[in-house]
Amino acid sequence: MDDISSFSTGRKHGLLRFWVLNLLTQKQLNGSEIIKEIESNSMGWWKPSPGSIYPLLSKLEEDKLVVRNEDNRYIITEQGRKIVDKHYERVRHFYSQTNPDDVKSVLENIHSQLMFILDSNKPFDGAEKEIQKIEDRLNEIKKRLRK
Repeated sequence: MDDISSFSTGRKHGLLRFWVLNLLTQKQLNGSEIIKEIESNSMGWWKPSPGSIYPLLSKLEEDKLVVRNEDNRYIITEQGRKIVDKHYERVRHFYSQTNPDDVKSVLENIHSQLMFILDSNKPFDGAEKEIQKIEDRLNEIKKRLRK
């Protein structure tokens, strides 16, 4: 199956298929390891449920995009790699937000989130304590930059 029209940069469930395939380009993983990797890579933002991962793995196996080895770890097939290569650019921006690979990317994501908050019509009531925590962390980063 080469069609990945379900990939949508606005829906994390639409990206699960790609995320799993992309993880499997890096190493062999079983279902629970995939869940842990996604949770870790997204900094806790998303932890897919077993009810999402295992049916997806079965479908990927049925579509011959992955194979399961004797220790129940999944290996991406050549066909699966082609799909990752073909669609990576479509989801690169979202993937880099949930799996940043450098400090600059993290800071760009924070900037985007702050712009979203500023554009929001929602009240900031009760946010002072959280804002102070963020300001403290930013000041720590600034101190490191001066060294």
